[in-house]
Amino acid sequence: MSSLIPIVVLIGALLYLVRWYTTRDRLPLPPGPPALPIIGNLHQAPSKHAWLQFHEWTKQYGPIFKVQFGRDTIIVLGDYWTAHELLNRRSANFSSRPWKPFAADCLYKGLHILLRPYDAQYKLHQKMEAPLLNAGVSRLYTPIQDLESCQLVQELFENTDFAFLLHRFAASVAYALVFGFRIRTGHEQEMGKAEIVLERLVKAFKPGMWIVDTFPFLNRLPVWLAPWKRLAEGWYQFEATLHKSNVRKALESPHWNFSKHLFGCKEAQGMDELEVAFNGGILSDAAIHTTGHTLEMFVMVTVNHPEQARLVQNELDHTVGRDRLPDSGDSEKLPYTMAFINEVLRWRPIAPGGVPHSNLEEDTYMGYRIPKGSVVFGSAWSIHMDEKTYGDPEVFRPERWLENPGLPSVAFGFGRRACAGQHIARQSLFLVISRLLWAFDIKKALDKFGNEVDVDDMALTDYFTVGPEPFKARFLPRDERVQMVMREKWEKLEKDVGVILDSANARGDFARK
Repeated sequence: MSSLIPIVVLIGALLYLVRWYTTRDRLPLPPGPPALPIIGNLHQAPSKHAWLQFHEWTKQYGPIFKVQFGRDTIIVLGDYWTAHELLNRRSANFSSRPWKPFAADCLYKGLHILLRPYDAQYKLHQKMEAPLLNAGVSRLYTPIQDLESCQLVQELFENTDFAFLLHRFAASVAYALVFGFRIRTGHEQEMGKAEIVLERLVKAFKPGMWIVDTFPFLNRLPVWLAPWKRLAEGWYQFEATLHKSNVRKALESPHWNFSKHLFGCKEAQGMDELEVAFNGGILSDAAIHTTGHTLEMFVMVTVNHPEQARLVQNELDHTVGRDRLPDSGDSEKLPYTMAFINEVLRWRPIAPGGVPHSNLEEDTYMGYRIPKGSVVFGSAWSIHMDEKTYGDPEVFRPERWLENPGLPSVAFGFGRRACAGQHIARQSLFLVISRLLWAFDIKKALDKFGNEVDVDDMALTDYFTVGPEPFKARFLPRDERVQMVMREKWEKLEKDVGVILDSANARGDFARK
């Protein structure tokens, strides 16, 4: 492999010179940090928490700036209005994905919907999912979220590993909907394998980790000269086996589920079985980290901002009372609770760097040129920390959403690539957050001397989606009635997800959509 390096450098230099010569008389690219030949700004690429460096560059270069990471032109959008103009209003052009040879070709072989270009096949998958995920039908799934959130509350009376329990909740909601079976304990092999798949997804996306992403022509090498191909093939076979196994259970179930809809809809006719299985598998696995991490952020926020948590509890006590749990129909009557949730999503977004978009054609904005195929990020951290929009963005202040209900949020992405499951996710967040604050005072853990242990709200993981670094918290029942109300509620719940799903199917009439 070392003998290839001089050739790679020479080819890179020639490509750089060709690019410079062919673009010298055109509109300038956005401003950005000075770049070196061939490698661009790779020497300045942050090794951790890249969104913080992007935020510093936003302050220095403005709401649109450029960095060059090898062959990739990175366009970063640092305020809402710039991101809105390009990723929402011009979404027909800015809804594709940048091509990452390792992830897109070697690992997922074009089957991962998150990585698909914005083309006719991607639109087919959107049409397959749309009847399942729109705002109206998403309300039909609340009995499953009701069941899983009640189990979560009961588990927290005895189990202090709240992060594990929150991810079990998220996984069970997703698996019940997509495959028709629950993740009852969190120790099921399906969840363990899904965690492995998600860890590998993170590695596949890591900038600079795969030489083939910087020099795509290396993908033409035979397998014996391309060790990343052998690694990717093993990862692919593992994930494909998981998705096929889960789908097989779903299709053999006597009850309706998302997988049965996906395989039965007209858009899937002619698709390979594995392509449809990947669609369902990715829908379910993505929810484990996104919802799970958001709920971990909520716990971190709550222990650090007890005054705001107390205001939520006061609203719950006044509106809901102490004789029943909050339910999905209460959300419109709980404005401060909803504002609190919106502020959690803003203040510590789980995808702070944003999800990369790419433009199908060259475009211009503010007098700058955005080359075709650029990697375009709406930087959620910078957008949500913009003083012009939020006034005091570094302060956790739910009241801002009551003062200005029209404040923008980009927690679920942009345009035609926004999170398809956002309505289900919001329902899960409301039920879990309102019920946990109804049931518990959530406080910092105590050390051996009885002193509260501080939680650093900037100690975040560094993955594709982020969560807090591990910390401990205490969940203290707010009064003696909590457990009795929970037991009464649990006894009345329908616990057979097949019955719940069949009811949702009958009411949603998905077969005609």
